[in-house]
This record gives sequence, structure tokens and C-alpha cells, in this order.
Amino acid sequence: MTQRGLYVFDWRTYDGPYNLICTPSIPIHVAALGPSARRAANLVHLPGVFADQSTLTIE
Repeated sequence: MTQRGLYVFDWRTYDGPYNLICTPSIPIHVAALGPSARRAANLVHLPGVFADQSTLTIE
């Protein structure tokens, strides 16, 4: 996923925040995704900037 410019976060089921697993060397903007991937990405709005996060907490 990081080769495609995406940040990778993972979590343990029902246990804590999402933790950063991998960082892309060249991040991709959602506008550069194909139409179906862009539609899917636009369904989710997460707080913050991925480049500044080591964890994501969703409340």
C-alpha cells in the first residue's frame, strides 16, 4: 500500500487506537485516486493529517 502512496494504520480488535504501520515515501492525494477508490475514500473523514500522526483515535 505504501508503494501506492497510502499510509497504513492497523488496530487490534476492540483494543486501542489505530497505529501507524507504514509511511509512503511519496504520499498520494485523494484527488489522484481512480474514480471508485476516490468515492470509497470520500465516505470516511478522519481527523488530522496522516503525516503528523502515529496513532488515530476514532470516537
